[in-house]
Amino acid sequence: MSFLVAILGAEYVLRLLPAGTHEWAKFVTPHELQGHLAAAGAPVVWTGGIGYNPLSKQWYESESTDVHYALVARKVALPDAAPPQPLR
Repeated sequence: MSFLVAILGAEYVLRLLPAGTHEWAKFVTPHELQGHLAAAGAPVVWTGGIGYNPLSKQWYESESTDVHYALVARKVALPDAAPPQPLR
């Protein structure tokens, strides 16, 4: 679905983006990203789908994460970790 919508649809049919913008082989699924975040100590606390209506040019919340998605992760503080240093 992501190939059909994001690449064929957005790049070639609707021409919303320049052809070649996306490389489907580099797309990351929500499940893959959740695994990477969990391994980094930042488990995902929310995942949601996002849709786009090209007629109204509006984004909307969707049930599907097949094409566009957002997620929220929270870094778990380690008990023996040093506090973060202020930016200079």
